[in-house]
Amino acid sequence: MTQFNNLSIRTQVLLVSSVMLIIVVIMAALVYSEIMTAQAREQEVVRTFEIVSSTDAMLLQLVNMQTGYRGYLFNGNPAFLEPYNAGRASYTLYQDRLQKLVQDNPPQVERLKQIDRNVRDWNSQNLKHGIELREQVDRSQIKVSSLDSFVSTGREKLMFDNVRAQIAWFRGVETSLLQQRNEEAVVAANRLIATLVGSTILALIIGLSSAIAISGNIARRVSLVAQAATNMAQGDLLVRCKVPASRDEVGRMSAAFNSMADTIQQRTNDLEAKNHAIQQASERQQQLFETVQQLSTPLLPVLDGLVVLPIVGHIDTRRADDIMRTLLHGVAQQKARVAILDVTGIATVDTHVIMLLLQAVQATELLGARVLLAGITAPMAQVIITQGIDLRHLRTYKDLRSAIESVLIAQDRNGAGPLALSSRR
Repeated sequence: MTQFNNLSIRTQVLLVSSVMLIIVVIMAALVYSEIMTAQAREQEVVRTFEIVSSTDAMLLQLVNMQTGYRGYLFNGNPAFLEPYNAGRASYTLYQDRLQKLVQDNPPQVERLKQIDRNVRDWNSQNLKHGIELREQVDRSQIKVSSLDSFVSTGREKLMFDNVRAQIAWFRGVETSLLQQRNEEAVVAANRLIATLVGSTILALIIGLSSAIAISGNIARRVSLVAQAATNMAQGDLLVRCKVPASRDEVGRMSAAFNSMADTIQQRTNDLEAKNHAIQQASERQQQLFETVQQLSTPLLPVLDGLVVLPIVGHIDTRRADDIMRTLLHGVAQQKARVAILDVTGIATVDTHVIMLLLQAVQATELLGARVLLAGITAPMAQVIITQGIDLRHLRTYKDLRSAIESVLIAQDRNGAGPLALSSRR
């Protein structure tokens, strides 16, 4: 055990893993062999069952031939020959199928050939001959007494009974094989289960023994390192790993941990100082951001009842909400009847921006204020025309100056201030 402990952990694991792998390969080979044996037995059972089923089906076709033959002799209607013809064709198929299924069993092959010879003799010497006699009776070539004499011999029944007996013997052999192969399949399955259970138990025993041996070698020192790491995780930066010096992985890990603890302690002190500076900078940045947010949507009261909202930069959904909130609050607070939106400084113009502006206009007009749109650029006009947006209910001006001048002219003309402008559509 001392020599084993002097090995590196990697060598220890590889050594034990190699032994386990060899054992697993041996067990897998045994299990595979048992599985193949069980599958072979199961296939034999399935094949034997198929032989028995095909034998029964073949006998049924012979019965159909006999039934059709007797019906035709009794009635003389050719329709009664359909079971005979169909049974004869199906019999050939089942005979060929059985020849292939029992080809590895020479005695059964010979029995099947003998059955086929007897069936052909039974068919040619009795069924076909009886059908020909019936046809001659129907054509009045012979008397019915000739047909009765042929049928009364009972030869057809004797030959068919012989065929049935041979088929029963053939089937009995396969039934015995089926029982035997079923028993062999059960034995193979039980042996496979025993092999699986035994292999699993053996693997567990060896695996547990190996795990205990390796864990006993390194658990104590690793637990010391783990405890030191836990204490550090709980905030004790002064903890150090007290593991005897060694050249294996655990010893190197302990030395690395102590070195890491020294580095962490030093960098923690540095980070605390930097974090304080970053926190102060973050507070200043937040204040600056709030100031920029307020300046990005300024509402300017120009005249009594007239406010101007210049819009500069990029508009997204959040900023559109700020613009609408500022505009509505300013119109309500200033009791403005006319509001001018200056869109000259908008950075990006697309359908989304136009729709956001229209929403702000509609919300403002619900407060009773008239909205003028100033500074529509050529790209904005192209988007409006391309998308088919209807702005006919809005007053638009090329720049802010023109919009203010129109308000002043309307005020001078009507003598009623912006109120008169806002009432016109």
